[in-house]
Amino acid sequence: MFWYQAWARVKPWEVNAETGYKIGAAGIGAALAHTHLAAHDRYSAILFPDNSSPRVQAI
Repeated sequence: MFWYQAWARVKPWEVNAETGYKIGAAGIGAALAHTHLAAHDRYSAILFPDNSSPRVQAI
């Protein structure tokens, strides 16, 4: 499945499917997964290897 986006609407028929975490399908999927887990009291933060606050840990 794809989450199509059109950031630059100069040509409305040109859309693309981003895959990155911050602006693409990966981030959207993660947000939906976080929402589902939070609704079922099983939420846990995802921390990346380049976390600037190593003292902050997933709960």
